Amino acid sequence: MKYLKTYEGFWGNLARLSPERKENDEKAVQLFHDISNDFEKYGSDLKKIKIVDRGGTNISLNNLTIGKNYTINYVFGKYHPIKRDVFSSNIEHGDRRVIIDNIPFFIVLKKNELEKAFNTSRIKLTNVTVNDIKNFENLDGTQKQRFNEKVDKYNISSDIANQLFDYFIEEFNIQYPDLKSSKYKNSMSIKNIEKGIKPIIKHIEVKGKDGRLLTFDLRLGDNEQEIRKMLSNMTESEYDVFWKKRRKELHEPSDKKEEEYKKEICGKISEILKNCDINLEPVKFNEFGFGRATVNEYEIVVEFTSNDPEIEFKLHNAIKIMQNIDGYEFKSKRIMDGYSDKNMKFIILHFEKK
Repeated sequence: MKYLKTYEGFWGNLARLSPERKENDEKAVQLFHDISNDFEKYGSDLKKIKIVDRGGTNISLNNLTIGKNYTINYVFGKYHPIKRDVFSSNIEHGDRRVIIDNIPFFIVLKKNELEKAFNTSRIKLTNVTVNDIKNFENLDGTQKQRFNEKVDKYNISSDIANQLFDYFIEEFNIQYPDLKSSKYKNSMSIKNIEKGIKPIIKHIEVKGKDGRLLTFDLRLGDNEQEIRKMLSNMTESEYDVFWKKRRKELHEPSDKKEEEYKKEICGKISEILKNCDINLEPVKFNEFGFGRATVNEYEIVVEFTSNDPEIEFKLHNAIKIMQNIDGYEFKSKRIMDGYSDKNMKFIILHFEKK
């Protein structure tokens, strides 16, 4: 997406008769160019995006909705599951994130209790809001938070926003066709697909045998009619048993693979330590002698103890060898004295994915 197509639409052109809307739309076009360039620069990585697609035109007894209904979240820079993920609140100096909300035209035909309580309007025109958020470090020392936000918020025309939405939907359909029927397209759903877990298509509610309302996540390949029939014949306690079994079936294969990979990584680190004359005794939960071991997509953290008086020298030599463990770069080490035994050292090694 090197550039946006020429935007033309009757309502958009009508709205752009307003100088303010025309200026906002031009600003949005430049923003979308920035997004396009950033997206291509970092390998068209869709983990940087979260789309909630709430569907299009809808007619019901309560309301009439016309137009696309969605939210797009985009984070600039190279994707990182902690520092640059739309689900993460962790931010750094210079981070930039964009949120686009498209609320379609709707008419409330029959007000519900919530709308009556808040006296909401029965007719609302299409509204597209852009929040362009830039983070910068708080250097004046007068506030508690480390970062401040500069938010540029403005309304734009839907024919502009829909081009970005359509482009990313098409990109998701190409890269992850299994997500085509899902209204949730984001890093979490992508990771589940990569683990072999089928995506959620929609949520259903069924009244169980004891009259309780049972909720269920329908996934790609599920037979909705069969599941509804099965749930209607279940009590709430039976459903709880079924749900736990279902969850185990979904996650057990990927959990097993993750545990095997963790064991492989711990074995590699243990072998390097052993070659540097750092011998660890097996502990209850880890055969390699690590009191704590964390291995995930972005970091490795291992913790162990030693009463070897030469541990710091030996560890220095070991770190030279393990600068890179299976794509994880050595980040830091911490060596702390024991509380009751000053000869005992607590050591934490931290590696981070490139």
